[in-house]
Amino acid sequence: MANNLMLENFFISLDKWGLTDVMLPFLLVFTIVFAVLEKTKVLGVDKKNFNVVVALVLAFSVVIPHLTGTYPISYDPVDIINGALPSVSILVVAIMMLMILIGVFAHDQVFLGLTMPGWIGFFSILAIIFIFGHLLAGGVTM
Repeated sequence: MANNLMLENFFISLDKWGLTDVMLPFLLVFTIVFAVLEKTKVLGVDKKNFNVVVALVLAFSVVIPHLTGTYPISYDPVDIINGALPSVSILVVAIMMLMILIGVFAHDQVFLGLTMPGWIGFFSILAIIFIFGHLLAGGVTM
């Protein structure tokens, strides 16, 4: 019981320090932007230093206005990210479990011209569009 309470207090302290409002959105935006820039080589081949700077600027430009409160209500990207991540995480876990089952039992089955992993990809995209669309249409309440 006491160990459980200590772990709970640790995560409460992390949240008070800004883990969910600053660090996680910053790291997520930085990582995605940096990975896309590295993969596409938009700024040139072997330009990792430029990719880092651009990713840092974009990540800071998402987090700093959230902290200063300059985003319009219900259009704050950090609130949208924090609102969507739990649903997207559950969806990713469900997709991974389904992909494991398909890999074991039905990886070569074709239905209407698409393989089963193709259908899963299609419905995954629809589900993610629904999750983010629902958050944007109804306004983010945090």
